[in-house]
Amino acid sequence: MESEYVIFDENNVEGAPVFRVTQVDKDGYPTLTGNFFFTFDKKKVFNVFRDYPRSLTAEQKQAFDENFSDWANLLASMVHA
Repeated sequence: MESEYVIFDENNVEGAPVFRVTQVDKDGYPTLTGNFFFTFDKKKVFNVFRDYPRSLTAEQKQAFDENFSDWANLLASMVHA
């Protein structure tokens, strides 16, 4: 199956670019459900469950937290549970 990554630019805080990423098949349907991928430079892709926050710089974590505060709150509650 052919697939490609699609980067969504909406819902970004100005000056703190972080983009949500998904993988879609050739017909445009998501192929990776249940995962949350994101990127800062549209080159390196992070997996929220694997990489947040340990693989992010302080600036990247702040940008993620500002853009995806619901996710940041959820992940913080999981760490402190």
